[in-house]
Amino acid sequence: MRKNKPGSQFFSFGISLDEFVAGQTDQILFRLPSLLHRQNTPHEFVGGLLQFMEAMQALPSVHIRYATNEIPVFYYMLYPELTAFKMYLWSQSVWESVDKRQSGPDWIADLLKDQHFQTKRQLAFECFSNIPSEEYYPLNMLDNTLSQIQYMRETGSITTDFARTISDQLLELTAWLKEAAENGKKGRDGQTLTLHYNETIYTNNLILLTNDLQSIVFSTLDNPNYLIGTDPRLVQYITEWFVKMKQKSIKISTDGERYRKSYFAELTRRIQEMKQRL
Repeated sequence: MRKNKPGSQFFSFGISLDEFVAGQTDQILFRLPSLLHRQNTPHEFVGGLLQFMEAMQALPSVHIRYATNEIPVFYYMLYPELTAFKMYLWSQSVWESVDKRQSGPDWIADLLKDQHFQTKRQLAFECFSNIPSEEYYPLNMLDNTLSQIQYMRETGSITTDFARTISDQLLELTAWLKEAAENGKKGRDGQTLTLHYNETIYTNNLILLTNDLQSIVFSTLDNPNYLIGTDPRLVQYITEWFVKMKQKSIKISTDGERYRKSYFAELTRRIQEMKQRL
């Protein structure tokens, strides 16, 4: 059997011991919080987001760049039923923390009555709205959620009435985002929103949070669970990636009225089309 010599490459991944000795390596350290919380709950998830965003909004020159293939989770939190739907979906399919003896409608009703959770939800959105952001959306950003609503209704996990309620909230959210894009602000009291329409570069949910102390990269792994990285080389790489993303996208906030109207009209059409099938 052939043995690897010191400094030679090993396994089948082209990893060299020389990289570690010389300090030149393509390996980057990530954190994966879900390793410690495999059975997450809505309280833990939203509470974790709230705790982090409260700390971030206090940092100097904080800014968010957010590229996504679906609606950013913080915008769901504008609406209690829409938030409860996503929490139930993730609790059932990703975190597997739903008691199988409890029906979907009952589980959702309990969460809607949980005032402690509702307060966390509202505060998490407020913290997000207090940080200026540059966001990149594709045209299919609603497709996943629309498919989830239809599937959950067909399997009896949610009622038809509830499916219609959250479909109406999606319409409201689309109108809210359109107004936010037009004004360039995340709500009346929110910070700056610079919105771009991306039709060329596919991405998962990728967030670059920058500030004067330490920049952080978030990337979804099994949505909504995410990886966290702070390596300066990663931050620089993602920063350059966002520059490329900006060059290949169309700005639809404040100016870009024609593209903005067309974009949100198509999102509205897709929601209404799905709602007719309920």
